[in-house]
Amino acid sequence: LEQQGIAKQAFHIYSFVQGVAAAQAGISVVQPNVGRTRDWYNKNPGVIRDPNGPREDTGFSSGIDTGIRLASELYGYIKKYHPKTQVMASGLRTAKDALALSGCDYLVLTAKVMSELEATSTLQGYNSGLSAAATADEDGLERMLSPAAAAASDLADIGPISEAQ
Repeated sequence: LEQQGIAKQAFHIYSFVQGVAAAQAGISVVQPNVGRTRDWYNKNPGVIRDPNGPREDTGFSSGIDTGIRLASELYGYIKKYHPKTQVMASGLRTAKDALALSGCDYLVLTAKVMSELEATSTLQGYNSGLSAAATADEDGLERMLSPAAAAASDLADIGPISEAQ
């Protein structure tokens, strides 16, 4: 369908593998759901959130937000290996979530989150609409995600994923 000019969107992405498979298939937009991914991990506390972090069943908290991590990792991988695919993070429930993913191609926000962002001041002490800029100097909001950072990121542990893997 993409070759015929019809855009496709894969939504309800809850794992890195699902997002990568969608990007490899040539999907126009991949939409990870941050809030529902977080909810699932909160309801299943024995599941490993971070393979490199502390085990949660030992009483230590990893502090990993699995929803934000999923969207960030997908963004980095997709921008590095499938730059035509866009990432649309949904299920963002707080202004903190939105700011953590600033720079993502698209963010799906509720009216409540938009109001929280509108009330948030920038580094200059005022809110000019909170648009993510290339540098924090332009409007005080630094992009957390960017295509340049994705290209420079060390994804050696992941690398391009082939269908044979």
